[in-house]
Amino acid sequence: MNNVIELKLYDENNEVVRTLTRTFIPWGILEMAIDMQDEFSNVGVADDGSPVNIAREQIERLTEFVVFVFGEGVSADELKKGAALVDMFSVFRQVFAMVEGIMAKNPTVGQAANRRRNLKRSAP
Repeated sequence: MNNVIELKLYDENNEVVRTLTRTFIPWGILEMAIDMQDEFSNVGVADDGSPVNIAREQIERLTEFVVFVFGEGVSADELKKGAALVDMFSVFRQVFAMVEGIMAKNPTVGQAANRRRNLKRSAP
């Protein structure tokens, strides 16, 4: 399992100007990722890694998520100007790969996530 979450930011000449990295998943990101799992269940992945069937609201949520992942290291405006779609979605997928690894090692985390999702579905 890769333990580094990475996002490259590009300039107008498609040159990498900065690489953001995160080597662990803070608790809040885990909570947010679990919440987003259902929201993104309809989104597929193309051969190039870009999302398929993604709605505008999901794009906005993905932007919020990536800003949250990297904290004060990046702003939504910087992402809109310098992040590639494939790279943005890759951050989302990298976090989920790490979350799945955590859940596989600690089944109580997975059980708590499932209970939480089920409670949301049954809420009026």
